[in-house]
Amino acid sequence: MDENKERQFDKIVVFAMKLEGSTVGKQNSPYSIIVESVGEETGSGKGSFGQYLEKAYFGIRTNNESRPDFWPIPLELKASPLKRLKNGDLTAKERIVLNIINYREMAGETFENSHFKFKNESILLVWYVHDKNLENPDKEIDLVGVWKCLEEDFEQIKQDWETIKAKICSGHAEDISEGDTFLLGACTKGSTAATSLVQQPFSPVLAKQRALCFKHGYASHIYDVMQSRRARKDSEIRFMANKKERNLEQAVLAMFEPYIGKTSAQIEDALDYHVGGKSRLAYISRRIIGFSKKNESFYEFDVANIQVKTIRLEKNGKNRESMSFRNVNFCEIVGQDWEDSDLYEELTSKFIMVIFRRESDGMDYVLDNVRFWNMSQKDIDVCEEVWEKTKYLVMYGDYNHFPKESENPIIHVRPKGKNSEDLMATPQGGFEKKKCFFLNREYILQNVVEK
Repeated sequence: MDENKERQFDKIVVFAMKLEGSTVGKQNSPYSIIVESVGEETGSGKGSFGQYLEKAYFGIRTNNESRPDFWPIPLELKASPLKRLKNGDLTAKERIVLNIINYREMAGETFENSHFKFKNESILLVWYVHDKNLENPDKEIDLVGVWKCLEEDFEQIKQDWETIKAKICSGHAEDISEGDTFLLGACTKGSTAATSLVQQPFSPVLAKQRALCFKHGYASHIYDVMQSRRARKDSEIRFMANKKERNLEQAVLAMFEPYIGKTSAQIEDALDYHVGGKSRLAYISRRIIGFSKKNESFYEFDVANIQVKTIRLEKNGKNRESMSFRNVNFCEIVGQDWEDSDLYEELTSKFIMVIFRRESDGMDYVLDNVRFWNMSQKDIDVCEEVWEKTKYLVMYGDYNHFPKESENPIIHVRPKGKNSEDLMATPQGGFEKKKCFFLNREYILQNVVEK
């Protein structure tokens, strides 16, 4: 970037920074007069604040151009909502959606000459507090800054981009899922399934229209890092060992390799770490990775929302337990859309599946296998049906007929509380036993263990 463009780049950022801690309405940009005078529609959907911000503050007209918003300055503009947690902290509400994927064009690109790199190398992020009761001019803007993903996370972003391209080139764009990748995802884009189907270059099968995005976990990380830099604090980030020498999957598998074939007791002795209880194997698995405390993690795990799950197989090769996720938040699920839901975020994560096997009755479990796994898009679509039914039942106050394991081949809902007194608030103003989504035992066996 030449010196003149650098000056213009800096001027745009300085102008944007005036919004921090304020609102668009209070800043009274000259462009807001134009929007008001012509009565331009800025939308009322999820993207409406971003459209309003572009027009009313920066004077950018809505367009479908493939170049960065401030071109010829290489700077893209993104408005991203924040949600307030119960403790008052703010965090990213959702993924950051980038450019629409043109399957044919992406198949012919390299990462270095890609449309993604050209458009999103530098992103001016405007983080605003989501409040459905406020009009766009009055929404609070918490943080403004520039994020350069290719300086921060180049190797993983490139690997994710190439993973998505590989599915397109193999003629399987219809099977692309957000769970395929770590930081850069491919989310669906379109109001309905029917209208979002498009052609792909190497197969006659229509595929869902998708857009590249920073996945929800990565969006939360970006916000946290930008917050720390604003406060001039050094983030306490722990990287995995040998990060530069191998990719994440190779690094994790290398950690487990010395313990394959050993009993859990032998592993405890080797780690000098002994623990009891129902979650013993889960604690051992996390200890092998390097987590010495319950809530400890690594940078790579946090930004990609990687989940570590243990599977116990008996001598007959069967697993006794289904796999649980977070409890269903009755009050929140009724206001969520599927792709913004807690369950969707979990199911589109990467999983490290740690498999222990018991050789005979009464014997200790042996570490049998470790693998990275993510759910296929076809199976995610099946889970959506169960989620929608669960949401419907909660909306109408029916807490006794959630989908059972016998009703769906992949996922079901059942109680998950400490006891019968462990309750959760409902949107009807009462309390009900805590419930949770579980992956079915047979599904885990067929799709994780055997496959």
